[in-house]
Amino acid sequence: MLDWATCPVVERAPEPGHLGGTAHGQRLADDGPSRDNVQRDRYRVLWDVTIDGRLARSLRADQPGASRDARWREFAATFSMLGDAADTYAVVVKDLRTGRGVAINADRVFYAASVFKLFVMYEAFRQESLGLLQWTDQLVMTPYYDSFGFNVRGTALCDTLTVGRAARAMMTVSDNAAAVLLQDLVGSGNVNRSMEALGLVASEISEELPITAADVALLLEAIGRGRAVSMEASEEMIALMKGEALDNGLAKDLPDGVELAHKTGNWSNATHDAGIVFAPRGAYVIVVLSDTDHETALIREIARAVYERHEGSGR
Repeated sequence: MLDWATCPVVERAPEPGHLGGTAHGQRLADDGPSRDNVQRDRYRVLWDVTIDGRLARSLRADQPGASRDARWREFAATFSMLGDAADTYAVVVKDLRTGRGVAINADRVFYAASVFKLFVMYEAFRQESLGLLQWTDQLVMTPYYDSFGFNVRGTALCDTLTVGRAARAMMTVSDNAAAVLLQDLVGSGNVNRSMEALGLVASEISEELPITAADVALLLEAIGRGRAVSMEASEEMIALMKGEALDNGLAKDLPDGVELAHKTGNWSNATHDAGIVFAPRGAYVIVVLSDTDHETALIREIARAVYERHEGSGR
């Protein structure tokens, strides 16, 4: 039971699940692109390389299986740092200009940690586009929601804040209290139906919070191509993601002037970084997930190698 009486309320915020009913959820799913069309777009350009961790460990440029294709050699050189850790990581990279990319353990399921906030962000923009909410709508950080705020905060107990401010707090400093408040506002069922309509197959908001690198990359590609809700909404999502104050490795070695829109996730069994790099030769999506405990060094190595490969390839 929410204790509204302990905070002065200017305008009562929606109860959890306020937009979570079947009627609203069905409307959102029906208004989106058909699953068949999205799936066709998703696989219009196949990955050049799809590989699992065991093969990544055994792959060597001097082996017959690798030498038959120069791309295998490129892969072995670019991701040699994975070594014996390959089974604990998932990597998806896709060049948004050429459609080329690579996927490693792309369908392996990980605990999402704060990466799920990308899904909540998307749904908030969808519902705003449908007139179901406005960025100026006011919410209240009640004791119930404040109890989720055990990390860095952009909100405080009894704050009266707009939906827009809650979204910024969720995406820039990864404020958990703001994220749960927004999740309840838009309805987790609506989030899941919208993700399914986009073509995500294994990621959802549930008790387990499962995600895959393939699913996260698909959402980021939609945002990067301006197809997430609308071009304007996609640009605003990118602006929010560029404000991310945390870094698990994607940002550290980027040259000055190269922008990154991303979302991190950390837990005892999760260290993730997923985003869009706006490189001189064109934007690319990069998703790195792992089941490690706050270990960012390898993500940093992967990100640096991918950037160097992307920019030095002459494509």
